[in-house]
Amino acid sequence: MHKVGKIMKIVHVAEWSAKSGGGFTAASNLVNSLLKINPKMDIHIVSFGDKNAVMTENGYTLHFIKLKLFPTSQYWYLPKILNAKILEISPDLVHLHFTYPPYSFITQLTIPVVITVHGLNSMRVKGSYPKSDYLNFRFILYPYFEKKALQRASRIINVSQWTKEKSDSVIGVNSKTVYIPNGIVYEKYSNIKPRDLNHPSIFFAGRLVKLKNVDILIKALSIIKETNPDAHLYIAGSGPQYQKLGSLSVEFNVDKNITFLNFISEDEMLKMYASVDIFALPSKFENCPMVLLEALAVGTPVVASNVGGIPQILDNGKYGLLAESGNVEDFAQKIITLIKNKSLRNELSEKGKQRVKEYSWDDIASKTIELYSSIL
Repeated sequence: MHKVGKIMKIVHVAEWSAKSGGGFTAASNLVNSLLKINPKMDIHIVSFGDKNAVMTENGYTLHFIKLKLFPTSQYWYLPKILNAKILEISPDLVHLHFTYPPYSFITQLTIPVVITVHGLNSMRVKGSYPKSDYLNFRFILYPYFEKKALQRASRIINVSQWTKEKSDSVIGVNSKTVYIPNGIVYEKYSNIKPRDLNHPSIFFAGRLVKLKNVDILIKALSIIKETNPDAHLYIAGSGPQYQKLGSLSVEFNVDKNITFLNFISEDEMLKMYASVDIFALPSKFENCPMVLLEALAVGTPVVASNVGGIPQILDNGKYGLLAESGNVEDFAQKIITLIKNKSLRNELSEKGKQRVKEYSWDDIASKTIELYSSIL
């Protein structure tokens, strides 16, 4: 057990760039909340970057390791330099935010490891990846090393009950898998001054990849446009699907009803949430999506796919409308329902703001510290 009075020295291994998406948002909010509760914690972040660098900011030490990618490097070279850096820091515990190589090899160290499962490589949702990916050896190797990492981990944090079931299905039902969700810094999302957009507006934010199903929104917009000709879809994010989605918007004659925002800052994201009528998340699967929690916190009514951890957050439709994943007509009709019904939008807005109070980072950080203490 952890000795009373001894300062916990924790290494978090995570992507430390806002452009890496919700994983960074979750990890950075967790670290900041841990330090808020216990400012004496000695927290180190280890992440790959453009060059080797060590810096101190916001009460923690940030270690960047220069990323050198070449064939098979994630199976021997990158694990070697990652593990060397961790051993150099000599922490009491490592908190790992990935399960795939090179990160899965960290669990070979004799240091206790906690893994937060944001998603699993062993999940296979049809059509979520380009066909070429299925020919890549990593589709076989990643699940293998992921399973080894989960088996060796001291504790496994799952960000949704759905993810917990998936983790248990990989290594068997056990006592080390627990449910602790992602959270929200609620105060950040209040009193945001919205823009007056003057038209029915829908917002999507996320990586432009196949599993996000953004094409469903573009096709749905062509139906929405029939009764709401000035409806407008704002798409924030970048990724390999960008050109294809642009071409699709022309094909469905909605290109003038769509604005591609690319990557936008956090402040701009908050302003978009507050300004639009509806936030839409048509993904093929999600675990505990930060963008959904953020939209609810601002009070933006949501329409989201009935998959993964989403129904748990929305309590099966109590706090937002659920649509069948991949069903263009269903998404279109759910969005039209919200466009037409202002009182329903207002009702879901208030309910959503109350719902996310149950996803407080302070509570999540407290549970995480308890989990650390149970290991050390």
